Amino acid sequence: KVLNVVAIELSLEAFGQDVCISDVFWMPNSEACLCVVTDVFVNVYDLSIDNISPSFSLRLPGATRITAATLCWDATTVAIMVMGEDGRLFLKRIGEGEEKEDGPMEMDMAVQVPKDMAAGGDVRG
Repeated sequence: KVLNVVAIELSLEAFGQDVCISDVFWMPNSEACLCVVTDVFVNVYDLSIDNISPSFSLRLPGATRITAATLCWDATTVAIMVMGEDGRLFLKRIGEGEEKEDGPMEMDMAVQVPKDMAAGGDVRG
């Protein structure tokens, strides 16, 4: 049963015509937090607070495009794992207790791929 409908202002036009949405999903254990994944950014909106400004806005270093994103979570922590077009993986913890910066945050915590897995060459698959 739908209880409420909220329009979200993504402002994609501010990033040019080449930005496309690749995924949208609800944050775990939340009825109000929505994650929007594009090839340029990952935005997390808390719709109980604001439907225009994201609570978290994540970017990859440099001009690296985003090819995939997923959530990792346990009872106390939620993190977003993002893969760039170059095959590197990045992880960012988000939510309560995590330090929030004003404006977009660059994801700087690269996930190390074990050498035996990366030794075969291209890890992008």
